[in-house]
Amino acid sequence: MTISIEDQKINLALSFISNSGSIITHQPNPTLVSENIKKSLARSKATKNRFSLVWGPAVFRVGSVDKKTSVADKKDDHVLFMVKDLKTPNDYRIVIRGSWSDVNWYDENFNVGKTENWSIWDSKAPANAKISKGMHIALDYIINQIKSNNTPGYQESLINAIDKIALEDGVQNITLTGHSLGGVIASTLGLYLKRRYLNKGNNNIRINACSFAAPTAGNDVFASYTKSVFNGTSLPSYESQFLRIHNRTDIVSLAWHTKGLEEIKALYPILFLPVSGYLLLVKDKNYTQLFPDFPFTTPMLDPSPGLIEQLVFQHIDAYAKEYGMSLIQVNDNSNPSTNYDIVVINDGLARNINYLFSSMIQDGAVDTR
Repeated sequence: MTISIEDQKINLALSFISNSGSIITHQPNPTLVSENIKKSLARSKATKNRFSLVWGPAVFRVGSVDKKTSVADKKDDHVLFMVKDLKTPNDYRIVIRGSWSDVNWYDENFNVGKTENWSIWDSKAPANAKISKGMHIALDYIINQIKSNNTPGYQESLINAIDKIALEDGVQNITLTGHSLGGVIASTLGLYLKRRYLNKGNNNIRINACSFAAPTAGNDVFASYTKSVFNGTSLPSYESQFLRIHNRTDIVSLAWHTKGLEEIKALYPILFLPVSGYLLLVKDKNYTQLFPDFPFTTPMLDPSPGLIEQLVFQHIDAYAKEYGMSLIQVNDNSNPSTNYDIVVINDGLARNINYLFSSMIQDGAVDTR
């Protein structure tokens, strides 16, 4: 089974819209994030009058559950929500925001020097299936700690929300999607959810995944196991719609398998030092990307506006360009035109990635926390 181009476009729009409300605030402001997401959904041609919000958005900062102080960057660590397709009422999409905070970058994205057994999350998984420590941490937040702090679904976990859908009559299709860190979480969480509901006997819950610009989640055994579960070959079940979409000139989508890291050094020689450090860190981890995939190649901007701008373009704008979609990022005081395919209000993604890539080049350092 394949995911149609139309659905790929919609999933990309939703993935970018999940960045709405990415602003620095001393305390979490879930109401503001929710308002920004709702406005972006209503303003974007790809999503206007298409979806109803049925859970969330859940806005989470590490430490917010036990009232401890979160990290000093004053950014939300995770945002996710679920929408229902008004045209096809049994079609749900869970959307997971990508990296924005220090927790995302250092505790989750870059935390690849250590691995955890996937069997922690799936008792039927092969013993040598491994995921990165960072992905393990991210899943723990989403599955065990995060609850919606907005309506609909106030104080309800994502799992409880899906459990309610499982009680509905007929086949209910749920697609997980996200960009960058959101993409790799979407596919990994999708694997967890598919096994969960098959194990519970809920064959009416059909879990699918569509990721954009995602780095690797785990090793070769994990990748093979993921493919077998989504294809329905490892147990009597159903074949899922699964697709990883990535730009060959996007450095995020080339991490963390060694071949991809070597390609980064060839594409962007100035990154030789930090990438070499990560190659040493992951050389024995056998990180392997998931399949099936849809790769594309966006030519380098010529004349190049500069390395950082090139990296940001290849990681963000190139995806909208590949689908022929117009993308605009505005602040909440603007009144953006509704003529754009994707409108994202208060999007800090590009600024944040610009800062991160600049730090990598200047420091040439590898964080091994």
